[in-house]
Amino acid sequence: MKKTSRRSFAKSVAIGLAGIPLTHSTVSAQGKRKPRRKGWVSDADLEIRQTSPITVGGGGSVGIGFDRSHYSKVSDGQYRNATDELITTAVVHQNGKLLKNFVKEIKGKTCRVTISAVDASGSDSPIKIASDRHGPLVVQFDENDFPYDSTQGLFYNKVERHVTSVVVKSGGKTYTYNMPDGWKGIIWGDDV
Repeated sequence: MKKTSRRSFAKSVAIGLAGIPLTHSTVSAQGKRKPRRKGWVSDADLEIRQTSPITVGGGGSVGIGFDRSHYSKVSDGQYRNATDELITTAVVHQNGKLLKNFVKEIKGKTCRVTISAVDASGSDSPIKIASDRHGPLVVQFDENDFPYDSTQGLFYNKVERHVTSVVVKSGGKTYTYNMPDGWKGIIWGDDV
């Protein structure tokens, strides 16, 4: 049996994450209730949920991707889902390596995530994700800086911007992750 390197494994995980459908639905399993046993869950109690992740990142410039049909447009650059909540924000290197996962800081908490997207002149056009426990989840950015590009299916501007940091505010604390030089990966905001 061939042993897989950590790098190959991380790359395959990142590719697998990118293939998750960008839809959200709740499906309850149907069936007869089984007698309850300690530690067991009956089929009728099972719930399968797909997520609608938010991705930020890219190579030459910054793109913002999410399922626009899953979020209601509140105003230009502000999209909202009443029942979703953020469970993690992960920073992934372009080679697939997980650099930072904020799951402990975010899951089950009210939080605010700010992703700095800086152009060559140093001007920041932040992407903000706000999440309360049990919803709503709001994505906010300047649509003049990130207009919707139907050919790519995401909000994207050809002006070169680079993500410089991710700041998470949760539980009265602030957690900052500064991007390494040359970073061109993605930031994965996963919700339920």
